[in-house]
Amino acid sequence: MGRRLFDTSVLPRRRQRAITLPVSIALHAAVVSAALIVPMLGDHSLPEVAAAPPSVFFTPPATVPPALPPPALAHGPKGGTTAPHGPSLPTALLAPGKIPDTLPPDSTGADGLPNIGDPNGVDGGFGSGTPPGTIVGGLPTATAAAPTPVRISHGVREPRKLRYVPPVYPELARQIRLQGTVLVECTIDARGRIVNATVVQGNPLLNEAALAAVQQWVYTPTLLSGIPVPVLMQVSVTFALS
Repeated sequence: MGRRLFDTSVLPRRRQRAITLPVSIALHAAVVSAALIVPMLGDHSLPEVAAAPPSVFFTPPATVPPALPPPALAHGPKGGTTAPHGPSLPTALLAPGKIPDTLPPDSTGADGLPNIGDPNGVDGGFGSGTPPGTIVGGLPTATAAAPTPVRISHGVREPRKLRYVPPVYPELARQIRLQGTVLVECTIDARGRIVNATVVQGNPLLNEAALAAVQQWVYTPTLLSGIPVPVLMQVSVTFALS
């Protein structure tokens, strides 16, 4: 009976190992968990982060140019100061000393316009007998427009030729025995002078000589209602070998 009691109180070695291994693993797990959880449950504050010092930039102050000094005042004869000299403005309107009862008589000059004032005076000035504010020399004359030339027709008589200059026969045309007539349209002014000439029909070898001759011709003035007027007419220049 004593052996039996001994056998029941002591566990077999194989069974003892089977129980010890799980218990050991559980104890190690509990220790590791406690080592990880306990620091997390403590009251620990986060580490302070050192703040970077603020960056400060200094700029030089803006320079203001010095103010100009006031104009110097001139000293008067008694030691006082007077303002700078300048044009003085009238403070009140002044009436003229004397107003003429009649206006000076007008005179007519050679150009048919009335002469106002003294020709020896200046514009707006005082001459001998020139009232102030008058325009010396009279008003400017208007420039008359040039009249349009009148073409010779039944109502306008053809002017008479006063001077005739024969054309110079070109040497080349003479050598080749070239003859012919050049028709020239010319403008004659109110004095009877040729002011413009254009070839209407002719030979190139004879045209220049014909124009040179026509431009030297002189005619009598053409009258239209008793007034000299420029006219437009055609003339012919004949080149013939003798």
